[in-house]
Amino acid sequence: MEADPVAVAQTWRTTHGDMSDEEWGLIADLVAPYWTPGSMGRPVIVDRRRIVDAIFYLAATGCQWRALPESHPNWNTVHRYHLKWSRDGTWERIAERPATAVRQQEGREGEPSAGIVDARSVRASSIVSKQTKGFDAGRRINGPKTFGIVDTLGLLVAVVVVAASVSDKLRWDHRGRPGPRPLATLRQTLV
Repeated sequence: MEADPVAVAQTWRTTHGDMSDEEWGLIADLVAPYWTPGSMGRPVIVDRRRIVDAIFYLAATGCQWRALPESHPNWNTVHRYHLKWSRDGTWERIAERPATAVRQQEGREGEPSAGIVDARSVRASSIVSKQTKGFDAGRRINGPKTFGIVDTLGLLVAVVVVAASVSDKLRWDHRGRPGPRPLATLRQTLV
């Protein structure tokens, strides 16, 4: 590994604090490294926990990738892991695990049975892609529309960004995206 985690923790903490051992224990098995013993390629030299802490720092502070403090791993390494985990669904699994635990702690099933959908349109800047830019005639806004889906406990199920011209009366597929069939895990969706 690159550096002693205790020394790193003593020299710097994020605004919300790095993950506790208990928090890390919840998600450690979900953040797989690129390399596994016996496979081709360079061995992992940066601890995955430090990578996750760096990504949480970026999310908490909003800093640019290249402006990541030196107390974290190299920004390019952190960015590469973030992209990989975003594409393979790791972040969704990380968000699902504590939400499932909270639902079960409240005496409910692990999967939500009902969801509430809300939409909002926001004005777009010049750098917003054409895929998520459209005109919402009802609100007279040119830009993206964000749909948020929460369960009855208020826990986030999905966030979807589409063009503002997309109707608020969409059906949702099983991954929380606009599609032909409703969310498979939800028996009821309230708009």
